[in-house]
Amino acid sequence: MSQPESSLASTLAETSLVKQECDISDPVHDFASSDSEMEAKRIAKVANLAMAELLKLMRINEPLWAKSSYGVPGYVLVRERYASMFPRVDSLNSPPHTTREESSKYCRVVRIRARKLVEMLLDSEEWVNHFPTIVSKSETVKVLDVGSLENRNGALQVVCEKMQAISPLVSSRELFFLRYCQQVTDGTWAIAHVSIDSIEGRVLDSPVRRLPSGCVIYQMNEEFSMVIWAEHVEVNERIATCSRGGFTRDNVAYGAERWLWALNRMCERFVWTSINNMPPQASPEGYNI
Repeated sequence: MSQPESSLASTLAETSLVKQECDISDPVHDFASSDSEMEAKRIAKVANLAMAELLKLMRINEPLWAKSSYGVPGYVLVRERYASMFPRVDSLNSPPHTTREESSKYCRVVRIRARKLVEMLLDSEEWVNHFPTIVSKSETVKVLDVGSLENRNGALQVVCEKMQAISPLVSSRELFFLRYCQQVTDGTWAIAHVSIDSIEGRVLDSPVRRLPSGCVIYQMNEEFSMVIWAEHVEVNERIATCSRGGFTRDNVAYGAERWLWALNRMCERFVWTSINNMPPQASPEGYNI
């Protein structure tokens, strides 16, 4: 990162605390006000590892992923393959038999330029606007790095988010995680999400933990982009409010297909809004040439 960008990131890190309070727990606020350089380095390491895992998850299908058997489009992780490829020693502070994982991957073409979509997904307010049926609240608690001003490569944020399924059968979820953006190649971006509740042994009081997840965005042409989305979370069922049926287990409530369905719907809405706001067709009548 260049010196000007480093200086800007440092300034934002000190001044970008959200005005509204986050609803998760006091450790969130304690962390948000911390200026420890050592902690920042640890966070950067977590972000880089999450990005590396996300890119592997995106590039590999079988045998790491298998087609969903629940009647939902897309793929789900093969647990044994994932565990051998990405061994983890940390987990939610709960017995193994009370913890379950949800995973899904889906791909869709959306009508929006990749660069514009990246900017929107790095904006918490836009995030809520794009996913109103999934996200009820999203706040950028702290900006650790604004990334390149040209392509947002290296942007790193701490985000507080509340998810909802708009159904009495599914409980809401509160997450505290990193959002990290990287330009992989020219015209291709990746945005990784990962919970940071295990840093320095600190465990936030949340029954849901986001494992490396996110999306990869490919610019197809001047009008369309292809988005591959992956969701992977760990849920402590002893603490989490019970959700009836298979809405969460089958990735109906918070799965990748639902995220992309919501994104595609909003992109189509933007297109129609733009068309309706266009001026009427030009006419030579009334103009002297």
